[in-house]
Amino acid sequence: MKKITCVVVPIGQKPYAKEIDNDNNAIQELVGGYYEILRLSSRLLLLCDEEAKLKGIRGNRRIGREIIAGQFIIVGDCGGDYASLDKYEVAAMIGRFSTPEDISPEETEDSCQITVVD
Repeated sequence: MKKITCVVVPIGQKPYAKEIDNDNNAIQELVGGYYEILRLSSRLLLLCDEEAKLKGIRGNRRIGREIIAGQFIIVGDCGGDYASLDKYEVAAMIGRFSTPEDISPEETEDSCQITVVD
């Protein structure tokens, strides 16, 4: 199994680099369930539990106006495959998410939006 280096961002804690198996089971174990993919840049992807807010999991960090609930990871994007972060990307992501945020359950719940299209 190929391994990749990612950054793990736990709730209320500092992020850290981790080498993981590059497969869905390893990613699901880290983020707490089925995951969704959010693009941070042309090369960086944020993977988080797609149902974290519905499960009532605490908010972790803000990305723009969005609140990400639960633990998440940052991986590289290599043309549709997940890739290791290089040492500069690891340092940048650890720096970006280094300060844990205090996000209330109400804020997290209010950020959960469902749009119905007729």
